[in-house]
Amino acid sequence: MIKRWIAFPCLLLLMSSHLHAQNTQEATAPQSSQAGINHDYFYADLSSGSYDENIGVNSNVTALAVGFSADYRENWLLGFDYAARFVHRDVGTQEFTNEYYVMQPAVGYRFPLAEKFELAPRAKIGFKRLNIVEKDSDERIQREDDFIYGFDIKAIYRATKKLELAAIGELVRSESFDENVLVIRGDYHLSKNFSLGAFYTHRDMNDNTTNEGGIALRYYY
Repeated sequence: MIKRWIAFPCLLLLMSSHLHAQNTQEATAPQSSQAGINHDYFYADLSSGSYDENIGVNSNVTALAVGFSADYRENWLLGFDYAARFVHRDVGTQEFTNEYYVMQPAVGYRFPLAEKFELAPRAKIGFKRLNIVEKDSDERIQREDDFIYGFDIKAIYRATKKLELAAIGELVRSESFDENVLVIRGDYHLSKNFSLGAFYTHRDMNDNTTNEGGIALRYYY
């Protein structure tokens, strides 16, 4: 019985010391709330645009992207991005659809440079599948699978309590596929957990380009 009474306060003391140390560490570690920028969210982006033309000239591109971002520890970021893109193009008298499916885990670090401004670079690796489908017959005539790697950097500015602006530059590389991407977006916080946004994306893919506009939904957890 005496051993139990001795062990119990010792256990409480150890737990209290651990909690105090944890609270001290959390109090001194930079948090996303310092700049009002929250990196903990799930997202869904839907866009359409033009292939080899200015946005609005044709509607040959449709894209859906989903994923999540997480502020892991002491400014380290984790993420996962999945995108499906459909590019319709004409070759002579035939019509084809290029179907791109991309999955990329990511790890990054955020740099709070000012009260409302951050830079957040990330390194990404993943997998890309390209299906080329003949439109009339809906027959797949070509398939390519590639390992891809890349890098993106996001500049984020919290313009107001509810409005967040960002510019993102991204490089994607593989053995047979290179892509440079520029995104400009704004996200308006409807509540603590939800934001609604709009964005413009320019993609430079070897000899071809796309210009896309879309809407974005985020759920913050």
